[in-house]
Amino acid sequence: MLRLLLRTSQNNEHSNGDCDFAYVEIDEAVARRIRARQKVFLKAKEKDPDSHVMHFWNASCRYFKRDDDDIESFVQLLDAAWEDSFVEVEEGGVPGKYFEDRGRDSLEQGTDCDLLVISERGFEWKCYPKYFDGVEVSTETLPYELLNQLL
Repeated sequence: MLRLLLRTSQNNEHSNGDCDFAYVEIDEAVARRIRARQKVFLKAKEKDPDSHVMHFWNASCRYFKRDDDDIESFVQLLDAAWEDSFVEVEEGGVPGKYFEDRGRDSLEQGTDCDLLVISERGFEWKCYPKYFDGVEVSTETLPYELLNQLL
């Protein structure tokens, strides 16, 4: 199982819809589904070279706001994710303690239209935070090679 903290970006310079970072758990089943969707995309690209990305409904990525009282070790993980696009975390590690201490639900941002985006160069997630009209949030694009350790 891969547990990743992901950097996010948004289409609105004034708001990220309280989606300061994303967290996703990728197990073997999710990795296989991503690979299968990559194959579908590549087949489509063969038929139409102008194909750029494909979107699939997928709510496996969750989005959270940062808390001003974040514990320092968690802030360091978030900073590392921001620097490197993502960072892998251990089961029961800092994010688990972070969510236990603060309550996962109190920090999780509700989203609509959660999507997995497949492209030639990799995969990412995209969402539209609830109650923030016109804000679209995306994670960094992850390389397909990341899935090799699960398959």
